[in-house]
Amino acid sequence: MQVSYSKNHIGHLCKQLDTLNTSLVELLTQVSQQERKKEDLERRAEQLDKRNEDLYQLVAELQQQLAAGIKQREKFNERLNLLEQKMEDAVFFKAGGLSLTDVMDDIMPFLQRQSQRIHELFAEVEMQQNQLHKRDALIKKLREKVKSKHKLKSVKNGNGKKTPDV
Repeated sequence: MQVSYSKNHIGHLCKQLDTLNTSLVELLTQVSQQERKKEDLERRAEQLDKRNEDLYQLVAELQQQLAAGIKQREKFNERLNLLEQKMEDAVFFKAGGLSLTDVMDDIMPFLQRQSQRIHELFAEVEMQQNQLHKRDALIKKLREKVKSKHKLKSVKNGNGKKTPDV
């Protein structure tokens, strides 16, 4: 009877050990899954950081291009004002002994060429402005994308803990 009791007791202990082993295997599996998820989240965070850096660089480049465009516009305005002044001076200079019709006949081809060049420059400035507007829209779209990714990251972080926005 003592042997039977010991045998039953050993069998019961073996069952408990099996249950414990099964629980440990399940826990190890869960730990492994959590580690993989952590690595995935870290990789995604690095990707988001890289994208964020790229966006900041793009914004800086666009700001430089915008500043260069503004400087070009200012130079253009200065040249236009200088040209107007030269034209006024030429009209006053030539009008000394000539009729107004003669002066206008001399100046018209020059004015037409200058007008054409001015229109070309305006078209070029307008094209650059359109490019800047498109890039600005792209930047806004990318910023919204980054913000939504950060919000997704905050929501997916889980456990009710909120991560700081970058």
